[in-house]
Amino acid sequence: MPKRVLLMVSMLVLAMLVAMPASPAAAEPPDLDLAPGFTDIEDHWAEDVIQIMQQSGVVSGIDEDRFGPDEPITRLDFTRWMLRLLGEPPTEIDTLAFEDRAQIPREAWGDVERAVELGLLQGYPDGTFRPGATVDRAQMATVLGRSLVDLGVRAHRRDLDYVFEDSDEIPQWATPAAAAVSQQLVYGRVAYQIFAPRDPTTRAEAAAMLHRFIPRFRELGGRTAPPPDVTPPERFIVAGWYLGQDSARGHSYQTVEQFGSDINLAIMSSYALEMHEDGYVVGSGYDSPFLFSWASESRNRGTLVRITNGNFCRDFASEILNDPRHRERALEVIGIILERGYDGVDINFEGVGPADREALTQFVAEVRRRYGDDYLITMPVHAKLWDGPNHWYYAYDYAALGRLVDYLIPMAYDQHWSTASPGPVAAAWWVENVIRYTVSQVPNQKVLLGVPFYGYDWRDVENAHRANAYRWPTAVARADRFGASIQWSEEHQVPYYRYVDEDGTRRIVYFENERSLEVKLQLARDYGLAGVSFWRFGQEDTGAWPVIRRVLR
Repeated sequence: MPKRVLLMVSMLVLAMLVAMPASPAAAEPPDLDLAPGFTDIEDHWAEDVIQIMQQSGVVSGIDEDRFGPDEPITRLDFTRWMLRLLGEPPTEIDTLAFEDRAQIPREAWGDVERAVELGLLQGYPDGTFRPGATVDRAQMATVLGRSLVDLGVRAHRRDLDYVFEDSDEIPQWATPAAAAVSQQLVYGRVAYQIFAPRDPTTRAEAAAMLHRFIPRFRELGGRTAPPPDVTPPERFIVAGWYLGQDSARGHSYQTVEQFGSDINLAIMSSYALEMHEDGYVVGSGYDSPFLFSWASESRNRGTLVRITNGNFCRDFASEILNDPRHRERALEVIGIILERGYDGVDINFEGVGPADREALTQFVAEVRRRYGDDYLITMPVHAKLWDGPNHWYYAYDYAALGRLVDYLIPMAYDQHWSTASPGPVAAAWWVENVIRYTVSQVPNQKVLLGVPFYGYDWRDVENAHRANAYRWPTAVARADRFGASIQWSEEHQVPYYRYVDEDGTRRIVYFENERSLEVKLQLARDYGLAGVSFWRFGQEDTGAWPVIRRVLR
């Protein structure tokens, strides 16, 4: 239930607010500020895969800036990457049985325990785990192969003998690796002819193998733990971001006008904290009289205002969060904007550096202290599958932020983004893993799943970059225009198609439709989430709303 404004508007305070009219933002791409990538993977053969696996939250670097693509992967890193890929949260334990547990970071004990429970890795006869030991290629392929064998893929030793010139060096216990080889998860070296079973698996090779593994695992019906046994809420919250000034030509306007009875929260995406040349923090943006009128028609509706850190600049966010003067002024500006008629605030700070994790949490705590009694507080956060200092979204402490806000919104989209290699915007397996991590940190009734309504169109060539972003109806229209047949990816549970454009360039499009939307909404229901929040109203086809009613109402 929205929290209504209880404070009277002070004209003296309003005079302090600089509210400059702005033209509507670009309609299609989401407002995601992807963190800088690793500095040591440029022109590496696995550059695109590493970037995607990093953005997906599976792999981590040696530190914030370096991935170490050609360094051997350790047993501990492999353990944690595999668990993230499978969406397996760590086991809650107080101690670890391995003799060398002191060599394992305390926060990783639960990961090691879970990996042992699943049979991914075991300890050594002397009772040690050896977290820093490297994983050779035979071990890596065997772990992946066992998972496939459990799903019915046959592993024949002759496949290894036939493919690799050095098959006599592959130990008998590694025979399950044949399943990984036959399913093209593991390739040989030296023109694919040498398996090199005792060679260490490099971090780049591990990232590539895992990238190939998960679609095949899911396609074969692989799944780890089922969703928890939860009771869905009696009524799910349907929220979404509203972009642009009121106009009969605006897509967001048309969605709320036509389907407003199905919506509970509309988040006005207009205000940004900015800094004048004199160092004075102001709030720049505009309001929506239409949304205020829409919200006033029902007690089950509310209008929130999205507050961003300018253009998602990391340095500006750090200034606001760490300088007492700027922080205080930002908090005052949020209060001033709220008094314009909003029911709550959506704190959308993106691109925040890992070093500012505690400062960001403290800032949200102050917003809660000042405004939480009178206003609803939501917070979109970058989607992730784990938490750790080397994660580029470490600044977002899900557990701490979840205690402070009314609803946390993991933005489960842009798994493949506009400058990445082609792939789904939000594969179902990845979305489910994001949910699994989120509910391991935040009560499910405080989570709104961020769901996309858009797609990307890339050149269908190697190293394709800079995709065009399209609304869902536009993606469908282009398929019709170019005579493309829309296909369905069983691995990712999303639609896609290929076509040749006017210039003769082969292109590939991944987007969302009614079927992929239903999959994501069902995940929100299966995990008992409070609801969903769409990026953004107006990017969807009208066919989305019957699906939303059927699954969530």
